[in-house]
Amino acid sequence: MALAGPDTTPARGSAHPAGLWRLGRRILAGTRGASPAFAVAVALGLVAALATVAQALLLAGVIARVFLHHATLAQVLPGILLAAVAVAARAAATAGAGAQAGRLRRAVRADLRRRLLEKLFRLGPAFADRDGAGAEVTVMIESVDALAALVVGYLPRMVLAGAVPVIVLAAVGGAYWLAGIILLAAAPMVPFFMVLVGRAAERSSRRQWRLLLLLGAHFLDLVEGLPTLMLLGRSREQGAVVERVSDAYRVRAMGTLRIALLSALVLELFAALGTAVVAVVVALAVIAGRLAFAPAFAILMLTPEFFAPQRQLGAAFHQALDGASAAEAVFRLLDAPEPRRAAGRRALAPGRPRRVDAADLAWTYPGRTAPALAGLSLTVSAGEVLAVMGPSGSGKSTLLYLLLGLMRPDRGAILVDGVPLEELDEDGWRREVALVPQRPYLFGGTVADNLRLARPDASAAQMRSALLDAQLGDFIARQPRGLDTPVGDRGERLSGGQAQRLALARALLRPATLMLLDEPTVHLDPATGARVLASLRRRARGRATVVLVTHREADAAFADRVVRLGEARAAEGARRAL
Repeated sequence: MALAGPDTTPARGSAHPAGLWRLGRRILAGTRGASPAFAVAVALGLVAALATVAQALLLAGVIARVFLHHATLAQVLPGILLAAVAVAARAAATAGAGAQAGRLRRAVRADLRRRLLEKLFRLGPAFADRDGAGAEVTVMIESVDALAALVVGYLPRMVLAGAVPVIVLAAVGGAYWLAGIILLAAAPMVPFFMVLVGRAAERSSRRQWRLLLLLGAHFLDLVEGLPTLMLLGRSREQGAVVERVSDAYRVRAMGTLRIALLSALVLELFAALGTAVVAVVVALAVIAGRLAFAPAFAILMLTPEFFAPQRQLGAAFHQALDGASAAEAVFRLLDAPEPRRAAGRRALAPGRPRRVDAADLAWTYPGRTAPALAGLSLTVSAGEVLAVMGPSGSGKSTLLYLLLGLMRPDRGAILVDGVPLEELDEDGWRREVALVPQRPYLFGGTVADNLRLARPDASAAQMRSALLDAQLGDFIARQPRGLDTPVGDRGERLSGGQAQRLALARALLRPATLMLLDEPTVHLDPATGARVLASLRRRARGRATVVLVTHREADAAFADRVVRLGEARAAEGARRAL
């Protein structure tokens, strides 16, 4: 079952217990295998409650017979054994409920994170870049954990807070009707107070979570740019910014915690007053001879158990408020409108360079008013090397995203060998495309591991050939471990130029019919960049069409034609002779 849908966004009034219940049930219903674990956890909680009642009644009877009637051990041994069974049953049920809660928590976390990742892949880079990686990471970790806490900590306690007091009330009322009436009158106080404080707690919790998302995004961006900040001497300044934002978050968090502690104090006060009133009434009834010692003692033991589930629910209520606040970010992602999907599953004839036609392309990023592309038209002939140039913000990288099919244009069309791109099988089309982005990502494995992402069945000879064409073969050959040389996460063991060339080798290794290169020589010196582009052109000839995004005139000299964005709409440069 899908979590996303038209009715999944929590309303602003979700601080009400009923709103939290609906939110938790919605998440529970969308998580595979969660409902059985939830049902078992609740059932075990009810078993523990029944065992508690039996334990109290049995112990009260045994104590009354021993101290009032001087019963021998043999006479009370059956009662002691039954009480021990009740204690063991309660302990086993409590442990089992805890195990099921852990299983439920893991299921909710795993399912939510899987759905969020799948949604991010479907939304593409336009959405992922909007708030920054830090915000998405915070949603994946902190927000999902808070929602899991809502489901695991709040929902079972809400059921038990309604069912367990009924069980205890039946036992207490059966023993002495007046004590039952007092407990019945005290029961509505906890939900009433939860609703009363819920609004203020919700506002504080929402502000806290918004600040946490901002802090997460800002901090991750700082970590990624830390070397640059240190080189520019701006690290201390940014450290002061982090300290200031962290202190603001601390103030927000302490404000939310203050509300939680005050409400917990009031709940404990209600429970203590209720227990004291019952104790006084029961004591007077025993003195007056209207109530025997055994049921009176059982009532005194059971009265705290009447309030215990409600106190636990009150404590879980504030944890659930965090989940409701975190749900805004989670459901904002899950409910985000997706790009238009492919209308068909057409496939292209295999193994030849592609002709690409773009007609009147227009695209505006979400949340922006100025279009990244407006009315762009161009043609890339099969086997051609086309250079796309233009100032920053002219839409060069956006054009590559559109050609990949990661985004659908707001207006216009892209034809591949005369077939509209939206009619092609998306996975099949992307298998035909090799991409080298401005900031290529290298995973924390070996050189071979990163190359085989492009071609899993590549042989060692094929990988070395691609490395030679990317001008990295000599470097790898000098390494003691060769292709098994570790590169580190994000290529941290390589220089910027070496990481760029490894990404180029990965693209060259891929059996692609269209190569999209976004500033492929940005980290290379001119001589190395020229050798790389010469090898790339030689290797791509007859195999692939190449779209080269660059700001270097020297790189554009390797292209058959140049299109300059930002100077004239769809202006095609003169054909260049190589």
